[in-house]
Amino acid sequence: MFGLGLTEILILALVLLLFFGPYKVNDVAKSIGQGFRKFKEAKDEIEISAQDQEKLDRHSKSGKNKDS
Repeated sequence: MFGLGLTEILILALVLLLFFGPYKVNDVAKSIGQGFRKFKEAKDEIEISAQDQEKLDRHSKSGKNKDS
C-alpha cells in the first residue's frame, strides 16, 4: 500500500490517534476511504471513456480506408 511498511502504518495510526483523538479517528478514516473510492471511480470512468474514444477512432479510420 503506497510503499508503506507495517512500521510506517503503525506510526501513522499512532499520530492520527494522538492528533484527532480516539473518537475522531474513525470519522477521519471513513472520509479518507470515501475520498479514495471517489478518486478510483473517476479514474475508472476516464479510462473507460478513453477506451471508447479509441474504439471510435479506430472504427472511423477503418471506415475511411474502405471508401478510398
